[in-house]
Amino acid sequence: MCSLPLMSSLESGQAGFGRHGSCPAARRGSESVKLFGGGPAVNHLYVCSICQVEIEALAKRRRIEVDTFIKLNKAFQAEESPSVIYCISMQWFREWEAFVKGKDNEPPGPIDNSRIAQVKGSGHIQLKQGADYGQISEETWVYLNNLYGGGPEIALRQSVAQLQDPESLHGEQKIEAETRAV
Repeated sequence: MCSLPLMSSLESGQAGFGRHGSCPAARRGSESVKLFGGGPAVNHLYVCSICQVEIEALAKRRRIEVDTFIKLNKAFQAEESPSVIYCISMQWFREWEAFVKGKDNEPPGPIDNSRIAQVKGSGHIQLKQGADYGQISEETWVYLNNLYGGGPEIALRQSVAQLQDPESLHGEQKIEAETRAV
């Protein structure tokens, strides 16, 4: 973002000195300050109109992304037994969250599920045991992936038996079934 001061830095004699202070423009600027005493103190900055448009567009983008995520997440939570659950790296998700909350001005970049993915010998990608991940719906995955790209896609498929009888499950499957039941 830029700001437009009331007085240029050249007028105040503070810019353009080059490496050794020999820049002619800098000498003229500092001479003007000595001769005329400089200008009024800069005590207010204005956001330029170009930057204002960019700020407003960024705020709108953030609102749209958050509103869409909330809508999709509510629909996902309302589902009794989704047939598929997608995994997303919590590290990437926290970066995205910081961006949409305005704590970071830069968007997070492509989704990076590499830390939570494990490739089996058959080439099948599955979730690493103990990975730090969030569960999202297929619709949310498609939405975020269309915006940011990246991957790999990690989908957990649940059978009806898993949802009905969590006592017969072990490890990650049991945790997932218990988490979905809550």
